[in-house]
Amino acid sequence: MANEKRKRPIRHLHCRAVHTISIMKNMEMKRVGSKLIIEVDLTKDFGISKSGKSTIIASSEGNISIPDDEEIKIGLNIYRKA
Repeated sequence: MANEKRKRPIRHLHCRAVHTISIMKNMEMKRVGSKLIIEVDLTKDFGISKSGKSTIIASSEGNISIPDDEEIKIGLNIYRKA
């Protein structure tokens, strides 16, 4: 038995495409021809940032694709000093 090779279980790793859905805060985007229109209500407030240094007004919550074009990405944060 000492000379027998230990059999290791075979692990099959399956790649699965993961589509992340991001919920934007106080931000709307639309594409009009070759222009990207971003609308933000500057009167809104989503509280203090994690660092405590700023007040969040709007955020894309990470990098996201623009409407009708998966290749172009945007990451937007709008804030004021706390």
